[in-house]
Amino acid sequence: MNKKNLDQLVENARSELHDENLVAFLGELKSGKTVVSCLLKHALFNHFVPKSREKYEAIVTGGSTIINETLGGMLKDGLFPQGTWPITSPVISMEIHTIKGRGPGVVKLILRDMSGENYIKLLLKEYTNPEDRLYDILTFHNVEKKPVGPLAHLIFAKVYVIIIDCSGKNPWEEEQAYAAQMITALKQMKELVRDSENGKIRNPIAIVFTKTDELDDKTRSLSAEELLKKMPELISILKISHDGNLKCFKMFVDVEEETPEDIQVRIKRDEAVARKEFERKLQERNNSREKAIAKAGSDAKNKAIAEGRNEQQADVEAEEARNATKDAFRNEPEEEFHFDKASISRPIRKVKLPLRYSHPQYIKFISWLLQNIKR
Repeated sequence: MNKKNLDQLVENARSELHDENLVAFLGELKSGKTVVSCLLKHALFNHFVPKSREKYEAIVTGGSTIINETLGGMLKDGLFPQGTWPITSPVISMEIHTIKGRGPGVVKLILRDMSGENYIKLLLKEYTNPEDRLYDILTFHNVEKKPVGPLAHLIFAKVYVIIIDCSGKNPWEEEQAYAAQMITALKQMKELVRDSENGKIRNPIAIVFTKTDELDDKTRSLSAEELLKKMPELISILKISHDGNLKCFKMFVDVEEETPEDIQVRIKRDEAVARKEFERKLQERNNSREKAIAKAGSDAKNKAIAEGRNEQQADVEAEEARNATKDAFRNEPEEEFHFDKASISRPIRKVKLPLRYSHPQYIKFISWLLQNIKR
């Protein structure tokens, strides 16, 4: 990496994402990022639009697959989604139109999810040089050779949603440490791309506490703002690093423990998903091998011609090189599909049907997003 290349990447990302109303969801593995973004859509269509004093209509313009899979699994079988795959960055985009009243006109919301593994790798990993982190974020998994990679929104989002998972044994210590570290990393990135003010993040930040139903009775009765007060390290970092709108929200979904029948349904689903991912990786490997075989032949032919051999001899040497590469791949051990059913056969919590969740908080969340995106 050199400074010129990094500057060009930053400008590519800025021009590509400047006008997008990007909302970045940040949080650890299985903290609830995908569930929150999909329930936001559910609350928008089922509670916010029908019951608002303003007259709105809303349409989904992208991400129908992830919405349908997530909400479908929750509403039909009570199953929470599996974690987001590390190489993906799911997008849910919606348009909200004000038909009558003093609403914000037309707002296009683009919700960007990311896997917990990528969150750890790019925002929690220690970097000696912040520019290296910025480069890794802008180029991460850019297999399609676009101007920037799929996680560039981490730098140029208009709103950040930080997910705090309340289901751990001691969420206040671990979660606040991770969130504080992530905000510090974001501040460094914003400074590098000259998108901060007086060394502080200006973008609105929402702190979303998830799985609050798993808190003890006394803690569960606290407001979202009172929950944040239990995280003094995070509050301190926010004061140092952030100078924008800050709002807290408290989310939950009613859950219950699985029955034996539920466990079998979940295992069947998880096995199908794991097999699909195995087959995808297998296809990627086979494609990579085909390219390597073709390259070996091409390189051998070019070398033979450069050394003065005729076309026919060059073709023979190319074929020999291809066959040698094929033989080398044949000697590699073949991967087999393995799925450990025993490790996931213990009962876990599932969605209690019919679906009940903290939709009043989602309505407030949507209103807050609309106000801050429009600003």
